[in-house]
Amino acid sequence: MPRFVLAVALLASSALPALAAHPPACREETALAEAAAELLLADAAPSDEALAQAVRRAGSDAVLVRALFTRGESSAHAERFITEARARTDAPIACGLARSDKASLLLIAPRAGQLLPIERKPVLLVRGDIEEGFSDPKLVVVDADGGLIHIATSARQLQKGVELDPEWPRPLRVQLVAKGPAGPRPIAERVLGAPPALASDLPVDLAPEQQLTVVRSEAGARSLRTHALLTEVAAAHAAKVCAEGRIAHELAPGEDPEQRLRARGIGARRVGETIARERSAGGALQRMLASPAHRLTLLEPSFTDVGLGEARDDRGRVCLVVLLASWPRFVGR
Repeated sequence: MPRFVLAVALLASSALPALAAHPPACREETALAEAAAELLLADAAPSDEALAQAVRRAGSDAVLVRALFTRGESSAHAERFITEARARTDAPIACGLARSDKASLLLIAPRAGQLLPIERKPVLLVRGDIEEGFSDPKLVVVDADGGLIHIATSARQLQKGVELDPEWPRPLRVQLVAKGPAGPRPIAERVLGAPPALASDLPVDLAPEQQLTVVRSEAGARSLRTHALLTEVAAAHAAKVCAEGRIAHELAPGEDPEQRLRARGIGARRVGETIARERSAGGALQRMLASPAHRLTLLEPSFTDVGLGEARDDRGRVCLVVLLASWPRFVGR
């Protein structure tokens, strides 16, 4: 069995000497390093599912975690990996490294905020904070029955603690969402008890439109009409997401989903959007359904129309954008 060393003090680690010349390249986190050490036992790049499970077992609340598996010297690869990640996110980068005598595994994640472990006594209490430049925090909770609860809060209240209803069936998946320079997105997640199965049991190769129809029906939400202009706008944004390698609602200032629709002469009472990148379009939608905040948007009862846009990046992965609107109408350019 390979011999492993936890490189918790990442910037000082001899495995990444080049990073010392560019502090602070990332924030070292013990939980990410522990997850990396567990995953490195397989002596191979981890799957997305294995990565997510290891990160939660290690006690990390990080989301959008990415992994770099390297054999031999890793300094140049790691530095480039972190540099590219910093260029594609609107938040500081956290990281954790594990090394064996044969290979290394580096985990990185954007850090726009955090959720502390959920306090259980005397009440269920969630505490956390958000980074400077982020605002409008909210908690999205999924209970064991698949119920969705949205809790609006503030940065101050989040630091003091947000109380959860002890009667909600557990396990609970609690996700912190906040708005940053690139728009709103999940920034941290905790689970109280074993993670609930949020994604549908539908096969990944089922068309996303069919998956969405089924899960909305199961949730008691109306079926959605496919809207040609929403589809065009979604496809254009999917192409930009793939081209830039950034999953964001606002790839440039002033280009949020509502503004992109208005540029095409479309107005709506309400607009929503979810984005994911996966090996297939069906897999991308299942990733959305497994995220409480994304699931909340996809199952919103007030939406009436939808457009799904797909594109492929240079690694063959599908960038999927689901653009939703309530009673969209053409209002002129």
